[in-house]
Parts: sequence; C-alpha cells; structure tokens
Amino acid sequence: MEVLETGKSYAKGVTYIFAGRVISLLLNIFGSIIIARMLARIYGSSEPLGWLFVLLLIPQFTVLLGDLGMGYGLSNKCAKLFKEKNFQEISSYVWSYIIFNLILWIVYSAFTYFLGQFLVVYLYSKPEIIPFIHFLAIYLILNFFFSSLQSVAIILDKTWVFSLMTILYSLVQSILAPLALYFGFQFLGLVFVYFILMPLIPSMSGFIILFKYLRYFRIDFNKVKEMLKFGFPIAASAYVTIPSVRIYEIFISRYASSAELGNYSVAQRFNPIIEVFLYPIGSLMFINYSKLNKTEDLNIALNFTIRIISFFVAPISFFTIFFSKELIIAFFGPYYSDGWLYLSLIGAYWLSYCTGGVVLANLVMSQGYTKKTFKYSIIYAISGTISNAVLIPLFSIYGALISALIAGLPSYIPYLRFIRRKLNIEIKFNEIIKIIILALISVLPSYVIWIMLSNIIISIAQFYILLFSCILISFAIYILITKKLKILKDSEINFLENSLKEIPYAGNLISFVLTIYKKL
Repeated sequence: MEVLETGKSYAKGVTYIFAGRVISLLLNIFGSIIIARMLARIYGSSEPLGWLFVLLLIPQFTVLLGDLGMGYGLSNKCAKLFKEKNFQEISSYVWSYIIFNLILWIVYSAFTYFLGQFLVVYLYSKPEIIPFIHFLAIYLILNFFFSSLQSVAIILDKTWVFSLMTILYSLVQSILAPLALYFGFQFLGLVFVYFILMPLIPSMSGFIILFKYLRYFRIDFNKVKEMLKFGFPIAASAYVTIPSVRIYEIFISRYASSAELGNYSVAQRFNPIIEVFLYPIGSLMFINYSKLNKTEDLNIALNFTIRIISFFVAPISFFTIFFSKELIIAFFGPYYSDGWLYLSLIGAYWLSYCTGGVVLANLVMSQGYTKKTFKYSIIYAISGTISNAVLIPLFSIYGALISALIAGLPSYIPYLRFIRRKLNIEIKFNEIIKIIILALISVLPSYVIWIMLSNIIISIAQFYILLFSCILISFAIYILITKKLKILKDSEINFLENSLKEIPYAGNLISFVLTIYKKL
C-alpha cells in the first residue's frame, strides 16, 4: 500500500511538472521569436541579443559554487519528514536553508555589484553592457527566492505550484518583454523584465505556499551542517566541470562580437526541437537500467535505447544541417541569417547523440560504477577545458562548437572499453550507421528541390510553402524507407509505446506518432 501511495504521488507530480515544462517551452519559443524580431527591427542588427547573451552568462560566473550542495541535503531530510507529517522540523530545515543561503547570495550579489564592471570590461570584453550590469545584483537575490521557493513547493508535494511558477516565468518573458519593446523602453525595458520581473512575479505564489504551510524558525546551524554534510560531496562532483564552462563563457564573449553572439543565441534557440524527443526517453533511462542486471538484458536495453534516439534525432539533425539558413529566416527573420553555420554545427552536434554517450553514462552509473562515471567526467572536463582554451581564441564561436563536437571523445572511448570488458556489452554501430545513412538520403531530395526552386521564389508565402513542403517530403521519405526496411520492429514499437505512456503529454504524443507509423 505504501508503495502504491508513493507511486500515485510520483505520477501526479510528474504530470504537473511535465505539463508546466511543455507549456513553458512553448511560451519560451514564442517569446524568443517575437523578442528577436522586435530587437532586430529596432536596432537593425543582432547585437542586442548578443548583449543579453553575455548578461545571462555573468551570474553563472559570480554564483560560482551555488548553494554548496545544501539543496540536496534539504530534499533528502525533508522527504522523510514529509512522510511523517513533521512540518515543524520541515519548517526548521527550510528556514535554515533560506537564511543561510540568503546570506551567501547577498555575498554573491555584492561581488557582482562591485566587481561587475571589472568583469564586463576585462574578462568578457563587452563594455557596451556596463549600464545594465547592476541589474544583475538585484536579479541574483530575486532568482535565489524563485529557485528556493520552487524547491519548497516540491518538498511540500505542491508540484502544481512548481509548474505554475515555471509557466509564469515564461509568461512574463513572452508577454511583458515584447510589450516593453513595443512601448519604447528598448533594451533597458527588456533587461528590467528579464532580471527583475521574471523572477519576482512568479515568486509571489511560492511565498504564499511558504508562509501558509511553514512557520518561521530561526536558523539552526546544526541543520545547516547536516545539509552540507549530505549535499556538498554531491555538488563537489559537479565542480570539476567549472573550469571548462567558465573558459567557454569568458572566451566566447571575448573573442566574438555582440552581433556574432546574437546570431549564435538565435541558433541555440532550436535546441528544444531535440529536447522534446530526448526528455521523455532520458527521464526513464536511469530508473529502468537500474532494474536490470543480466548481461543479455543490458545489451538489449542499451542498443535499443541508442537506436530509438538515433531514429528520432538523425533526420532532424540532417534537415537542420542542410536548411539552417532557411530555418533561421523562417522563424527569426533575415537579420540573423549570418548565424546559419552556427545552426548547421549545432545540428552536427545533435548527431553525436546517436553515438550513445549519454546512454553509456546512465548504464554504467545504474550498475553501481559511480566512481568510473566520476573518473570519466573528470576526463571529459579536462578535454573540454583544453579544447575550449585552444579552439575558441582561434575560431571564436566556431571553435566553441567544434570543441563541443570533439570534447567527449576522450571519455567516450574508455566508456566503450569498460562496458565491453566489464559488462560484456557492445554497441551495434552497424544499426546506427544504417539509420544515419537513411536519414541523410531522406533529406537530400528536398535539398535538391530547394536549390532548383528557391531562385524563383518571389513572395514570403512561397518561401514558407516551399520550406514546409521540403520538411514534409524529407520526413515522408524517411518514414517510408525505415518502415520498408523494418528499422524498428512492431514488437519494439509496442514496447516503446507502452513505456513512454508513463511520461505525460510528450510520451503520449510520441506513442501516437508510433501508432501511426506502425499502421503504415
């Protein structure tokens, strides 16, 4: 009975959180397109998006160690207390967390306020954003409350509040930011919305939940120590990637112009296309692998997961590579068309998911080899640090994208050796290569059609009709040839369809698509 109750609570929570994620994603896409087009129309270039890109990087530098892992400790302690309905102890832990970390975030904020100008000029080399840097000091405090209150909502099993805050955050961006630009507040208005209103407005619902259910307590340093003792070792494992990430952020700002960063920012906004497919698969990966221990089962699960990811990712990647310029113009307008090569390289990076690197990490970790995972994470971090430090100064943003493509190789190869020697498992690369070739073949006819007909386009409507037709042709060819060659067996489709129904909305959407595919 206890496990059933836990399962019901988990399913309800996942439903609310995932619904919030989907709605938030749609709002973000809509808002990003409107904001990018309005900024380009006002300023006549992609530079303002580059300024915003750098402004969003700076808090990641100044909040160097985050909450020191206390969030993990808070969740761990309060989960058990919530089960016992011990709200007094929960209140003590929550308020100890909030007060201690508020002090920590005030330090981060002061650091940003007093050294922000120095960072902008000497590290990021973007003096044009100096007038807006002090907004970040306020933003850090407001965003601390936003993230902390979302954690409180999860602890109290009020996942609908978590989702509401997520949706409100995106709603403020997609509505108030365009309104600020429309009424003539220009980039200053956009900064005010992003760094003041976006974290402030959604936090109101979180404060209501906090004060309604949890009585105020003074800080208890014993509880602070308990949370740090549990959470800091977990957080420390993530700190190994800090040098690589910081070098990427600083170098990409120093060696790229604001216009280039604006174009790059637009190219990155296509990432959710892939995330829609990867999230429902990835969210169940570790849990389901943890249930397996037989070599045969692990081998089947590993190769099936990689094949499914490749099946969805490969055609989208190739279409993005070949039609990058057209996609940017279609969604964001001609001002950002110079970023087409960035998007092509991002599409090439998506193809790396077909090699199964993320799947390997989850499999190895699920079998209890966490030390190996940590070791390979260090290798990845070192590789990323070196490649970023060498390639970004030489090739600017292109160097960063090339680094992303190659940085995983030094850790990927040891993963392959480990699963072959220790787990007696191998990836069937011939199946992956077959899917990649079929995806490429399906896109080439559309690309030829585009080259032949694009020169005679005389209206915007014709441009969109031709692009949409190319999308339909490519994916129709891909679906037909993969079905004809039985890349996915009916039994595998049934298994995938039933498994993904556990993930609300996106899982059901993919299951619906697979049902149609099966009937072809």
